[in-house]
Amino acid sequence: MRPTTGKFKNDLIDIIYEHRYIKWYDTSSIKVHKGKVIISTYEGVSDESINTALENRAEWIKARIQEQYDEGFRYGGSVLYRGQNFTIEGREGNVFDVEGNSFIIPLGLNVIQIEEACHQIYLKVGEKVLREKVDKYSKIMNLYPTSIKMSEARRKWGSCDYDAKLVFPWRLLMLEDKLIDYVIVHELAHIKEMDHSKSFWDVVSQVFPDHRKIRKELLIIQKDLIRRSLL
Repeated sequence: MRPTTGKFKNDLIDIIYEHRYIKWYDTSSIKVHKGKVIISTYEGVSDESINTALENRAEWIKARIQEQYDEGFRYGGSVLYRGQNFTIEGREGNVFDVEGNSFIIPLGLNVIQIEEACHQIYLKVGEKVLREKVDKYSKIMNLYPTSIKMSEARRKWGSCDYDAKLVFPWRLLMLEDKLIDYVIVHELAHIKEMDHSKSFWDVVSQVFPDHRKIRKELLIIQKDLIRRSLL
């Protein structure tokens, strides 16, 4: 069935939500994505049940909508870059750059254009940052890739193929430097050891002896970014 819309209002929130229908093997859920509330349920669930679920999650929904507005693609909003919130700042001219703690973009853009402008900055500045980091750790590890590219991947932090070609998603630039560095070392280690054997982790340990702790941190951050609809 096609998604339908509904309206819910109480003392905390007044929203129009999208109701999507799922298969029997999926899980019912309430999500907030780019400021829109999406409810996924099985066919036949009553409006009363939906309203009860919304009532129970009203405070969480309001907080998520506000959080996404604060992080949204708008002038004065923020984007995540190298583990910190950077303000989206508009200026005269055709400028796309990072300056101080700001993403600098042209004035007069709509929401979609602002998102695309920030995307361009991630690609432009991110490639330079990643190449510098790869060069640094390649010399330390004596492992050199044949190429470095950026991708649109959402749930994979990096890859290395048998030809030693490295691929990193631009979203990697949302992480703090320590986690970016770990991902790069992880992929460089695959140039020598393609699997995740003890030999592979021995290579990683030469640079990050605390890699187990860092991997746990990365997983926590990844779950949080997914929750915030950033992945």
